This record gives sequence, structure tokens and C-alpha cells, in this order.
Amino acid sequence: MSQRIAVLAGSGKLPAAVCNNILRKKKVPFLFILEEEDPPVDVPEQIFSSPFSLFSLENLFQTLEAENIKSAVTIGKFHKERLFYKETNDPISNMLLSKARNRNDMELFRAFLAYLHQKGIHLCSQLDFLEDHLPPKGVYGKIPSNEMLDDIQFGRQLAEQCATLDIGQSVMVSKKTIVAIEAIEGTDACIKRAGNLTKGQAGVLCKMPRKNQDPRFDIPGFGIQTLKYLAEQGGTGASIALGKVLVTDPIDEIGKYCLEQNLFLDIS
Repeated sequence: MSQRIAVLAGSGKLPAAVCNNILRKKKVPFLFILEEEDPPVDVPEQIFSSPFSLFSLENLFQTLEAENIKSAVTIGKFHKERLFYKETNDPISNMLLSKARNRNDMELFRAFLAYLHQKGIHLCSQLDFLEDHLPPKGVYGKIPSNEMLDDIQFGRQLAEQCATLDIGQSVMVSKKTIVAIEAIEGTDACIKRAGNLTKGQAGVLCKMPRKNQDPRFDIPGFGIQTLKYLAEQGGTGASIALGKVLVTDPIDEIGKYCLEQNLFLDIS
């Protein structure tokens, strides 16, 4: 029997990509769809799926045990502010929360990872199934000006520090000024805030991973949807880390959109 891999999925396009690449590796994806998020898009119809909730993890682990699934991968968007929406009586959810020193992303992940290990479940790297979502080095779209290049250099350093401190993965910079730093609200809302503060001159988005990014969890993502927010808020472009940020759309489509909207995407 082919190896079965649990895909613990938030929203967006990447869960479908993971499922497709698992199938290409002659393995079988079992998709668990997070109830607190919109369902992932473009998932193949033949993929078996089941809902799960962060507020009822006992049901998830019961299913994993019943189905004898020993490998898993996490992927997709989760809006962390949903943790504030309700309390839970689920024993596993509460136990993991109690073991974390705080509710920062990496603390919660370490508690979850330890419990997976205790249950004999191996957590795979997201990159095991998304190698084709790491585009090559280059500048896509318009050529950034010297002023924009200065903002990139300034912003990338800050973005990596913020990511490593578990604050957020993105910063908005304009004229070497920190306009907005992503926190719990997410990248798109950070861009919108930058646009509001600058009266529609949001500047450059820099998105970076943690300094010692664990590839099993929360690798930064970037796609056309983020570029649309940049265009709406008067942004000039974006810079992401080469080989360390997943793109949700084909790079030729991203480049075409950048040209249409007079934006750039620097991958370096």
C-alpha cells in the first residue's frame, strides 16, 4: 500500500499543490481542512478530505490513529487572530497551549511538533512537496530605481529580524522609513495599513523567513493576491528571499502582472 500523508491545510492555493506533488511521488494525500479558514482552492476531486479544528485536536489525532497515518505536512494560510475568538475544552488543544511559553508561532509549533513525535508521526518539510514553487533569482516586472534598491536593502534586514523574533515576516518601507511591520494581522493588512499611513504611497514590501527557518512550518508565501494589494495601495514592488519564500502562482504570470501594474518583484 502506498504511503499516506496527512495534509493539514489552511486556505489558499498551496494545499492543492502539495496534494498534487504527493500524488506525483506515488504517495497518497489525506487532506484535513481547517474549519476556521476558507477551504483551500483547486484541490483535486479524488483527494479524500476531512475537517479539523484547532479547538478540537483530539478528533484530528483520533482520525490519524484510526487511519494509521504516520506522516504529515502543514500548509496554507491561518489567520492567527482566530485564536482569540473562542475558548476550547479540548484536552489536547489545552495541553499544547499550556506547554507553550507564549502563543508566538514557533512556541505553538514546538508544542505541536513534540506531540506529533510522541504519537509517532513524522512531520515533513513543506519543501519536500513544493520544490517547484521556489522560482529562480531575478527581477520580474519593472526595473527598480536606486531609491527602491536602497529600500530593499534596508527593509530586508529589518524583515529578517522581525521574522526571527516571531513578530511577522513582512515590512513596508518607503524612502528608508519603516512604514508598517506585519504582526498578527498578516501581510495584506500590513500593506493596506502602509497605504493608509502614506496616503497611497505604500512603498516596498520586503518578505523574509526567520534566520533559522524550520522548513516544516510557516515558510513565507507570496503571490499575485499580495501584488494586487500593493497596486491598490500605491506600492512600488516587493523583495523576497531566494529559495526561502514560496510563490503561489507561476512566475511568468507574476512577472506579467508586475509589468501590467508597473511593479517589480525582486528575488535575491
